[in-house]
Amino acid sequence: MLIEIEQLNNPNEMNFYFGQKVLHAAYVEYAELKDQNASASVLIKNLFKISGIKRILLTADFLFVEKEESFSWDILAPQIMAEVVDFDFSALEKEAFITDKSLGIEALIKAIIRPYIESHRGHIVFKGYQNGVVRVSLQGACGGCQHAGDTLKNVVEITLKSYIPEIEKVERVE
Repeated sequence: MLIEIEQLNNPNEMNFYFGQKVLHAAYVEYAELKDQNASASVLIKNLFKISGIKRILLTADFLFVEKEESFSWDILAPQIMAEVVDFDFSALEKEAFITDKSLGIEALIKAIIRPYIESHRGHIVFKGYQNGVVRVSLQGACGGCQHAGDTLKNVVEITLKSYIPEIEKVERVE
């Protein structure tokens, strides 16, 4: 498996792209070190055995990892990649693990959408999720942009729906 690494704007965050879908499209698992539980997958549990990992988002085609500030990616990234390459993805159940959709949505925004928005000098803030509706605030250059509606529909909504099918729409709030 070829893994592509993307350093995000926050130096403590990194995406690991698998180069192919390793799970079905709707698979999303989110976990934080502080609240690990028995329902986490074997891969997530193995990754948290690596000292310095704080937060993980696993999807069908990438892994988002947030590390503790005192640890170096030079040490962590090879260990993370070794765990991913050695893992048998067919062993994972074919259901999403997120029970609190808000955590998954917030993690997807942080890992995928925010870097895109920031590359256009904007910022996006997750404001909430209820009854299939995601609420976000667009700020910075995106706040007053005439294309903000297109960005919400064609970037934010499509991306979130591709990972969490229960999402019906994305609304902009101030």
